[in-house]
Amino acid sequence: MSLRLMWMLAWISSVGLAQVFPKEEPRPIYWSSNELVAYEPLAHAFVMKGFKDGSVKAQIDLGSDSKPAGFSDGVYWAVNKLSSTKPADKPIKRILSTRDGKEWKLEGWIPLTEDIDVDLIQPLGGDRFLLMAFTRIRIGERYSRFALATRDGEKRLVPDRLLDMGLEKPWGIPRTEGSLAGHFGVNPAYNELFIGGYSILRSGTFLAVVSLRAGYVWLLDAGREHPTLELVRVHSGVKDAFLAGEPHLEHCVLDAHPTSDGRFLFATRSERAVIFGAMHHPKPVDITSMKDPIFKTDRAVAQILSLRDEPDLEWYELDPMAKTFKSVPSPPGVPERLVKPEEIKGFRFWFTSKGHVACTLSTYVPGEPVAVPGAKKAVKGPR
Repeated sequence: MSLRLMWMLAWISSVGLAQVFPKEEPRPIYWSSNELVAYEPLAHAFVMKGFKDGSVKAQIDLGSDSKPAGFSDGVYWAVNKLSSTKPADKPIKRILSTRDGKEWKLEGWIPLTEDIDVDLIQPLGGDRFLLMAFTRIRIGERYSRFALATRDGEKRLVPDRLLDMGLEKPWGIPRTEGSLAGHFGVNPAYNELFIGGYSILRSGTFLAVVSLRAGYVWLLDAGREHPTLELVRVHSGVKDAFLAGEPHLEHCVLDAHPTSDGRFLFATRSERAVIFGAMHHPKPVDITSMKDPIFKTDRAVAQILSLRDEPDLEWYELDPMAKTFKSVPSPPGVPERLVKPEEIKGFRFWFTSKGHVACTLSTYVPGEPVAVPGAKKAVKGPR
């Protein structure tokens, strides 16, 4: 065994090896005048708190079978899947709304098929909705992960326009049983794009879909008559050529939220950390002599070495109007470097009642104690 390999194993043992992915479920937040609405995954509930005093104003239970789909103008939105008891009937995806959590109103529904594989629905105002697929949406011979839909008189959501994702290659491919990618109908050139999860951020009329792994962000302005997607990247050096998964990218976006002034705040790893494997391990590392099988992947090596060599925690603001990212200073009390893999997996940040940013790594917050927000467990929700 080489000296470099022996040193590497010793260093790995000293910090502990933890899989950085997948991260825990995102916690989207929404601003409403003097209140802050946050979705708490452990409670399956929206929680509205007074921004100045932190007091809980409302808790809207979704239940474990529903996903949050937004909050605006006093209305909470949720999406769930309804399966039929008849084998011949297709399952449907529904979007519902409520103002008080007591009564949920059906706003729209769409049958799920092989070519309309909807995972999430976002309201865009009036009878317009954004569809986001688990794999892909097909209209004619074209594919995308995103489509616009119009609600008809029966509240059925009818896809009428695919949205261009701004990628260099097509998102979808014809379905075949010859490969896993072919089975799902997704171009294997983009294996890494959503495998690390995604977040949906909303601020005013702007909606941002964030690929947490790659740092690709799709912006949509629902206030436009004919909305389109605009692709922006946290790091310009992360290109489509890195998204096939050989080698793997490191996780880019650790957390992201809208701010009270209409921008989006991102906590990320550095560009060099994200593409560390591509720079240092373009081919799988020969580690066949290792006894422990957990180390026998180039991914494990790249994860540990990228944290050692590229530990920086960076912060950026995205201006949705200008469609540009700007580097911003680290919030007070937040370390500028990551030390352990667990800090990456469990990282999240939030806004305190005095307008400061606190996170899971905060050592202090100006003028107030640090406390991780939570909510009681809830089981009820839209039916």
